[in-house]
Amino acid sequence: MLDPDLRRTWLFGPGADRAAHESMLDSGTDALIVDLEDFTPPERRGDARDLLARFVQDCRDRRCIAAIRINALEADGPPPE
Repeated sequence: MLDPDLRRTWLFGPGADRAAHESMLDSGTDALIVDLEDFTPPERRGDARDLLARFVQDCRDRRCIAAIRINALEADGPPPE
């Protein structure tokens, strides 16, 4: 794992898109962030949560940082329009 000062690239992607996760993993980026807020519609957040364990393990296997951006737990983000 890289020293924190050497982690230069950070990539955000949608939480509920496994194909996007694969592309992110293949990118060689130092830190990968799946977004359960803006990149994931409220109706797909359950699907995104189901993919998180695999995403995190895949990041560990490739020795990159995994992070998840979430909404406030009590609100689960803005209501759908």
